[in-house]
Amino acid sequence: MLAWGGSWTCLKSLSLLLSRPVFWRSPVATRNRSGCRARASLRRLHPSTPRRGSSVLPGARVEKIAGRFELEHKLGAGAFGEAHVARDLETGRKVVLKLIHAHLATNPELVERFRREIRALERVVHPSVPGLVAQGTAEGDRPYYAMEFCEGSDLYHALEAEPGPWALKRCCLLFDDLLSALGACHEAGVVHRDLKPANLFLPGGDPAAVRVLDFGVARLEDAVRLTEAGATVGTPGYMAPEQALGESTDHRADLYALGILLWESIAGRPLFEGDSLTDIVSKQLADEPPPRLMDEARDPTLPPELQELVDHLLQHRPEERPDSAAMVRDQLRDLALQAAVSGDPRGPTPPAGSFAVRRPDPSTAPTLPVSAVKGGSGERSTRPLLLGGIASLLILLAVGGALLWLRDDTPEEVAPSPELLQQLREEAQAATQAEELARQTELLLHEPNRDTRRAAALYVMDFEPADQVPAWVRAVAQLEGAQGCQPIERALAEIRELGDARTRDPVERYYRRTRRRRLRRFYRCVHRDLRQTLEALPEAPDEGAAEGEAAEAEPSG
Repeated sequence: MLAWGGSWTCLKSLSLLLSRPVFWRSPVATRNRSGCRARASLRRLHPSTPRRGSSVLPGARVEKIAGRFELEHKLGAGAFGEAHVARDLETGRKVVLKLIHAHLATNPELVERFRREIRALERVVHPSVPGLVAQGTAEGDRPYYAMEFCEGSDLYHALEAEPGPWALKRCCLLFDDLLSALGACHEAGVVHRDLKPANLFLPGGDPAAVRVLDFGVARLEDAVRLTEAGATVGTPGYMAPEQALGESTDHRADLYALGILLWESIAGRPLFEGDSLTDIVSKQLADEPPPRLMDEARDPTLPPELQELVDHLLQHRPEERPDSAAMVRDQLRDLALQAAVSGDPRGPTPPAGSFAVRRPDPSTAPTLPVSAVKGGSGERSTRPLLLGGIASLLILLAVGGALLWLRDDTPEEVAPSPELLQQLREEAQAATQAEELARQTELLLHEPNRDTRRAAALYVMDFEPADQVPAWVRAVAQLEGAQGCQPIERALAEIRELGDARTRDPVERYYRRTRRRRLRRFYRCVHRDLRQTLEALPEAPDEGAAEGEAAEAEPSG
């Protein structure tokens, strides 16, 4: 057990905290059907987003934003702005459009805070963070931005729909994706500062995927401080102690919140409960350590290393927490590895299909924004492969199962050798790299945002070993990343030489881009090469054939 900082609340009393300016992200306490206070709204702090969007009535005037986005229905509203499902008239795709409240558009500090949220989304390029589609200023000088959209449910509703402890395997898979996204945020200099179940979105059809939403109180490391010294920004019950006390924060505040999320998912209940927001914060700042996860979960199969990890994450002092999201992800992967190799899943394995989040009836379920792996209106999967953890566990479970089958009937336990563990780690790492290559390839081929495609192109071109990248994929990446006439001409020449029909769609997209009025002169030098390339390439295969060929072209890892 790590030591707890006992001087925090002695030096800074709760009364001092509550006398400071507060920017708490919290709803008004509500009552449930029996008339009691709805503790769920205090403990998990349910978002203001309603379960049902207020659809536009037939015959009502359809509002447009900037002449491009047609509002379909309202998702919800918060203190500073409102969110709508809208249709992008340029692409025909649905987006989520966030707009600052009209009466706040003249407040320079709040406008700058809203624009900071936009800059945070621009900085972070990761499949688990919403992709920015467009930004601008609407009528009445109201800044807005549009981001990608798909259907599913948030972690808050998933925990409500499936009460009780979640299996360790499931949590390891889910938090693997979350930690990958947090690592990308922190590397880009973005600290989220408001991680909670309502801001974590679970896309339908992918049991281990998560999307990080709502960067409204995010901090950019190189930005001018907006919040006055001593002000509190965040959600009681999830914000780190230094955040609650109005002190400076860094990426370790997000790791503290992640520790609470991990504790609650495995224990099956909120970590900090109270009848008021003040009660919740006072319990967070108390000298006593929080309840032990091992005692609350009452599962003797949970490894002691899990308790050590949670204790490490929930330290009061940021310098006593893990140094990075990558470090925490590696520890969780080791826990999943140990469970698989030992043949002990650390909890009952749910039946097939039970990992899918149970959601309300589709006709009444909410639709929330997430980052899509590729463009489309939802007909095609936004995530062809699960990141990291799933492939690793499949490999490990297969090997573990083989070891159990070969073992004789005696109850003697056989500890895995260090060599076997190292071999399994290497196989899991190779599988993860192959999956990430497949994901980046999907972004390269189908992502509508050009900056995201260019980032994917750089990943593909730098991938090692290079022979695992199909030649046609590398050629498309070279075209997407090329700058200047000669590099573009060389990339097109290689595509013509390959003659692969799968390169036709990316070339056509590139050609359409060069036809735009403001870019015609810049790309004049390659117009002829583009036309020759399109004439030389065979027609692209139909959807089913294309997906089959893409599956065959996937590296085996």
